[in-house]
Amino acid sequence: MPATVEVEVAERWDALALYRRLSPYHAYLIQSGRERWLVHAAVPGFHGEQLRGALDAIERCLSDRHVRAARVRVDGRPYPREHA
Repeated sequence: MPATVEVEVAERWDALALYRRLSPYHAYLIQSGRERWLVHAAVPGFHGEQLRGALDAIERCLSDRHVRAARVRVDGRPYPREHA
């Protein structure tokens, strides 16, 4: 089932790291303020990658970079983060 995933972060380098990890999911970046970046991705990905894989990639990236202040939304609804 098609879905959209959005991750909002404050740091440009965190946004770029997320973008790289989500590149199989038609990812793109939007800078919506001086310290506000939105990484947008679509599921399924280019090769059929599914939502669970995108969410796992997001969690790994945020954890690896020690990002706590990120908001994740799936189809516009908040997605709970276990490590927030």
